[in-house]
Amino acid sequence: MKRIALPDISYKPTIVILANGEFPDNEIALSLLRGTEEIVCCDGAVRNLLETGLEPSVIIGDFDSIDAATAERYKDIMVHVDEQDTNDLCKAVEYCLAKGYKRLVVLGASGLREDHALANIGVMMKYAARCEIQMVTNFGVFDVVCGKAEFESWEGQQVSMFAFNPATKILVENLMYTPPEGSLCGLWQGVSNQSLGGSFVVEANDMIVIFRVFEKKRAV
Repeated sequence: MKRIALPDISYKPTIVILANGEFPDNEIALSLLRGTEEIVCCDGAVRNLLETGLEPSVIIGDFDSIDAATAERYKDIMVHVDEQDTNDLCKAVEYCLAKGYKRLVVLGASGLREDHALANIGVMMKYAARCEIQMVTNFGVFDVVCGKAEFESWEGQQVSMFAFNPATKILVENLMYTPPEGSLCGLWQGVSNQSLGGSFVVEANDMIVIFRVFEKKRAV
C-alpha cells in the first residue's frame, strides 16, 4: 500500500514548481522552496521569487506576465510555450515530465484567484497517473489518490476529501467520519474530517483529492 508523507521542514524535494498564486510564507512551504535543488518557475511568479533572494532554474510560460528587464536577464533559462489551451502549471508539469522527474511539489498554486486554485487542482488530477504530485499551500497539502493509500497524519489533524465524481466509492480507516453510504455526493460533504492517529487510510475506485492541514490549532 502506498504511503503518502506529510511534508515538513526536513523534506528537501528534488524539484519544485512555483506557480503565480499566493507566494509561500508558511514555514513548511518556504522550507520546501529554499531546500529544493531546482525551481521551475511559472513566468508570473518570478518577481516574488527574486524578492526572496532565490533564483529560478527555469522560467516557463507564454511570458505575458514578465517584464522586459527580467526576460533579458534570464533569457538563457526561459522556455517559451506559446499556446492557450493549457495554463502555466500544465506547461511546467509537462516540462518536468519531459526531463524525467516523477515526484513533483507545487507551490503558489492557490490563493489570490479562487478560479485559478480550482483549475490547478484539476491539473493535479490530470497528471496524478503519470507522477507523484503534491500541491503545498500556506495552510496544508493537497494529494490525489485512486486506489488505496495510507496518509501520514497526527491525532486531531483536520482532513478534507473531495470526490469530483459522485459515484466514487470511498472507504476510510482511522478517520472520525465515514462517507455517507460510501460516497460523497457533493464537494461539501467531505470537508473537516479528523484523523484519529498517526495515519489514516483512504481507498477509492476513482480519483479523489485529499487535503491535510499543517497547523494543529487551525480549523478549516
